[in-house]
Amino acid sequence: MVPLHGASSDDGALRDGSYNVQLSFDGGRIVTPWLGLKGHRAPKNPVIHVELVRSGGTLTQVKARVIEHHAQNRHEFGIHESEKVMGKVPNQSRTAGLHYFFPANINKLVEVIRQKKTSDETFAALMTFADKNRKVAISVNDFPGFAINPVFISSYMVLNSMYSDACNAATLDHVSKLALGVRYGIMWVLNGSGLGTAYHAAESMHEYLAHTDVGFPAVPEQLKTQFESGKSWDIEAVVSDDEALLKAAKERLLGSVFAISTHLIEKNVVSIKDLELGITTALAWPKGPFTLMNEMGMAEVTRLIHLTVDNGTFKIPKTFATGIPSLWKI
Repeated sequence: MVPLHGASSDDGALRDGSYNVQLSFDGGRIVTPWLGLKGHRAPKNPVIHVELVRSGGTLTQVKARVIEHHAQNRHEFGIHESEKVMGKVPNQSRTAGLHYFFPANINKLVEVIRQKKTSDETFAALMTFADKNRKVAISVNDFPGFAINPVFISSYMVLNSMYSDACNAATLDHVSKLALGVRYGIMWVLNGSGLGTAYHAAESMHEYLAHTDVGFPAVPEQLKTQFESGKSWDIEAVVSDDEALLKAAKERLLGSVFAISTHLIEKNVVSIKDLELGITTALAWPKGPFTLMNEMGMAEVTRLIHLTVDNGTFKIPKTFATGIPSLWKI
């Protein structure tokens, strides 16, 4: 965690308002945090500019953009905000993105996002930067949500869409544990990260991808209702023992995971190796989607993906469109 100096109140806490933070780097380490308030000087050669907006005691926006500088033999360490923003940055070969995962001070993964004009030298510099900051870095080409989020967001959207009196939140949390082998279920994770974040992310991903050849789940009305209620999911309730219900829910979840993971590979967003590493690191799944598919057997995987396509969750990946493919080479 980087301390922010120059707070605007006596107790060191930030008051409501908009603040500017500029960071500079030396050998891959952050050396000069600066809060843009009167009386505080900016660091030399800042390479990242972050705008923090605080309202009602909460940081409501965090926007980042690259600041161009002209020091020789220096690279910009860019934070990806959007293609439009990055498109306005000078020296496109020296821009790329770093996507961290909540909570960033604990979660080890960082996605290094390459755009079309990112040079190999800039990419290598960012990978080195991530390594020196003790992060696990994976290479990702620009795509809505990048690589890990499309898998996770679609997973919770599919689960939330099954919520009902017969299939409560505790049951759905249990299903995710059964399907993925995780210690903490997906509904538990949603409660921790916040349903507001989950709902708005679901809206954005659906808007980006639903009408493409990838497809994406519809935003569950159950998630919207729960978010607007201001309450977390009740994962302490009694878990259903209906074996048929549990099996159907597990199949829908896994079919979704397998479909979007295959699309990401076909779109050259990420390699199989890096998606496996990213998911096991960021999401703490014991096994990545391609390991799960190989262990299940491709005939059964094909059946689950076609079920997913039939219910309108995703479009059919080319790999599974004409028959049963071979095992994945991991």
